[in-house]
Amino acid sequence: FGPHAIFGYTIILLMLGLVIVAAAGRLGRTQIRFAGGLLLAGVVQAVLGSISENAPIVGLLHGVNALAIFSLAGMLAHRAWSGERAQAQG
Repeated sequence: FGPHAIFGYTIILLMLGLVIVAAAGRLGRTQIRFAGGLLLAGVVQAVLGSISENAPIVGLLHGVNALAIFSLAGMLAHRAWSGERAQAQG
């Protein structure tokens, strides 16, 4: 699972970058909180992945958390696109 772990850590670094850009861009509390929640879920994902090597049942939580990350990322993207369209129309 070497490439899998490397890809996961790369995604976590990108999530950290997202939080920094959201804060620097002053996108609002909600967007920054969503980005922070996404980063937190990514860190939990890495921890679950590490633990699951010795406790295979934790691998189930690793998969469930992956779905949560996917959902959070989708919600964040939807909010960003919806807000952009609303500003362009107004």
